[in-house]
Amino acid sequence: MDFVLDNDYIPETENGDFVCKDELQQQQRLLLASVKGEWKENPLAGCGIINYVNEENPQAMIMEIKRQFKADGLNVLMITYNDSELRIDAERS
Repeated sequence: MDFVLDNDYIPETENGDFVCKDELQQQQRLLLASVKGEWKENPLAGCGIINYVNEENPQAMIMEIKRQFKADGLNVLMITYNDSELRIDAERS
């Protein structure tokens, strides 16, 4: 179970309590957006997707996503990157 975050990464609350759900999409978004060193508990976590914005060859980005998702307990089923659109199909291992 994860704390549910809103679009500004603020924990959602309901009746004075944090909202908790199984949030696979949120886990993926956080891994993609995070840069190594941002997570005190795991300083090597994070894809740092912002670092790949102007890359012409997406292979390094795809490999980093696979590596980070695997390290976080996710099984990547498919990654596609076409015309600046990234699609990821992953599940918990």
